[in-house]
Amino acid sequence: YNVSVASLKAWNNLATDVIFLGQTVNVQGTNLPATTELKPALETPKESSVDEMIRKQLASEPLLTSKPTSEQQERYTTALVVAKHLVGVPYLYGGNTTAGFDCSGFVSYVYSAAGFDITRKTSLDYFLSDTMKVAEPVPGDVVFFKNTYIPTISHMGIYLGDNQFIHAGTKGIEIASLDTTYWAER
Repeated sequence: YNVSVASLKAWNNLATDVIFLGQTVNVQGTNLPATTELKPALETPKESSVDEMIRKQLASEPLLTSKPTSEQQERYTTALVVAKHLVGVPYLYGGNTTAGFDCSGFVSYVYSAAGFDITRKTSLDYFLSDTMKVAEPVPGDVVFFKNTYIPTISHMGIYLGDNQFIHAGTKGIEIASLDTTYWAER
């Protein structure tokens, strides 16, 4: 609608230029039609359709039963060293540098630093296009979660072994357990 970010921030008393899915943002100005219905760029799917989408995606993927090669495991080890070195870096929505990370920015950064050719995407995009089911996860594999802030694949981290993973949580880069109720439900 040809309005500046500064105007949007002023009209909505926002301290930052970060907005969230489902948040209402007021848009003012003479360049808008008398009645304007703003729709989200992406429609958020209902939970049952999300479960069906996940089931179909997993059904379409071959099951990987072999362990990583020694070269792949060496890269995984490098990725884990990089990831653990970043513990404490703050959370930043959209962040993909050591100034701050969100979950997919963190995973992309870590794997790129370990020599993997990886493009920055959302957790859902990674899940839908760059994954394989594994018979048994190994340290360095990616783990995905649904229903963290929207009802779809919405979070990811890196498996450390012993049911632990490292991720960009709301408090920054941290290690968490897959056994906690919150993560187990997702």
